[in-house]
Amino acid sequence: MKALVVIDDWKLGIYAKHLDADGYRYSGFTPSITPGCLASHVEYEFAGRLQRVLEAAEKECKAMKEKPKTCLADGSEPTPGYEEIRENGQQNGYLVLSEEERAKGFLRPLRYSYIHGKCGGLTTMSTPVAETYARDPSFFTGTFCCHCCGHFPLPEFTWDGDGSVVGP
Repeated sequence: MKALVVIDDWKLGIYAKHLDADGYRYSGFTPSITPGCLASHVEYEFAGRLQRVLEAAEKECKAMKEKPKTCLADGSEPTPGYEEIRENGQQNGYLVLSEEERAKGFLRPLRYSYIHGKCGGLTTMSTPVAETYARDPSFFTGTFCCHCCGHFPLPEFTWDGDGSVVGP
């Protein structure tokens, strides 16, 4: 009784040509191998791959737990008083993710403008602030409205264009 069995995986280094009553027979460097040996080899290789995936996931989780690098929107280091409110209602400076952190990629689309649901006003933000929203939607808890000249909770705002709520 013969059946064609193909295991074409270069990482395992096995190519099975056929199966008969005597066991598996292979072309290449391994003239024959038993089903039990094959199962052990596959389990070993799978366990090795799984371990590498788990190690990569653990590394990523560790990186996510570390506090991300930040700076002010102008690229400078945060200084005492950057959160103080000026006469126009804006802060002296806005804390954002560093350029290095933002360069890691975005989780959401990059959008520059949002609408305040209370007044209907459109506010457009700077690139570092917009990129921070795109990289980490939960970084900010509130945002500024140019028309109301104040800061309000994120759920009061929707993105211009698609109408989705700003934030996580």
